[in-house]
Amino acid sequence: QAAFGWQDYHLFDFDFGDVVVHVPDPDYAPGELYGGAKELNAKRTKIDALLGERKKCVYTYDFGDNWRHDVILETILPAEERRHYPVCIAGARHRPPEDVGGVSGYEEFLNIISDPEHPEYNDYLIWAEKDTGGRKFDPEYFYINEVNRALAKIK
Repeated sequence: QAAFGWQDYHLFDFDFGDVVVHVPDPDYAPGELYGGAKELNAKRTKIDALLGERKKCVYTYDFGDNWRHDVILETILPAEERRHYPVCIAGARHRPPEDVGGVSGYEEFLNIISDPEHPEYNDYLIWAEKDTGGRKFDPEYFYINEVNRALAKIK
């Protein structure tokens, strides 16, 4: 959640195929939601060991907007002394605002904020401030130090 900048108020899962890490839903018995895949509680499970064994997973955030991310472990580098991990080493662009409506909603949002003459231009920018800490939303914005400050809070 921290690496992507999501505000962590939607459901999510990490799907490794045979294992799914998610927040259990009390309305469903284990095995009922994921076709028999082993289910692990996201509040008690770190994915590093699973990712180390399987090398990739699909991370889905906000099942309504359905943001799907392929997470692929390419290499493991030696740890540097006195460096906090995890750490972001590169990135690009701002993530879409929460609750924007998935890919098609984000495309509409980008079209509107790129046209200062659009009647909803100001409303959309004001609405997106919840995701920018009050800055004007800029889809090209990426500040690695911001990401690493969020990652540094992970214990």
